[in-house]
Amino acid sequence: MRTLARPFLLTVALLFLFVLPSAAQTPVERTARTESPIENFAMDRPRVAYSTNTPGLRIFAWNALTGHKTRLSGLRTQDQSLAIAGLAIAGQRVAWIGASAGNTEYVDSLYTASLARPKERLLAASQRFAGTPASPSMSVICGPGGT
Repeated sequence: MRTLARPFLLTVALLFLFVLPSAAQTPVERTARTESPIENFAMDRPRVAYSTNTPGLRIFAWNALTGHKTRLSGLRTQDQSLAIAGLAIAGQRVAWIGASAGNTEYVDSLYTASLARPKERLLAASQRFAGTPASPSMSVICGPGGT
């Protein structure tokens, strides 16, 4: 009996020494899972902003280092007739342009949200009409973006 106990105790000691510490440090998942395909994408260091369109238009921020995902968009952005014309992230802030159109009318709306307060805010809107050459438009968000 003593002959079997020594190899068994050695095996248990090796198990505690090598296998269990590696299992305790489970790596962070580096994949953001979505319900539908990603339509827009912006990145600033480990933070990623993206939009999906099913069910309803939604804007998310995802930290690739921690795996934390935050929904930023609200009811205004979920409108089925809205399309995202631009998306940007800079540090803790995300901005996007929602565009909608009718027969002769085009409306662009600039929204923003922060990761600290993940609630969409409408900052500005522009309305333009077909055939009017001097109508304002907000179709692009650009800039260096870094923090």
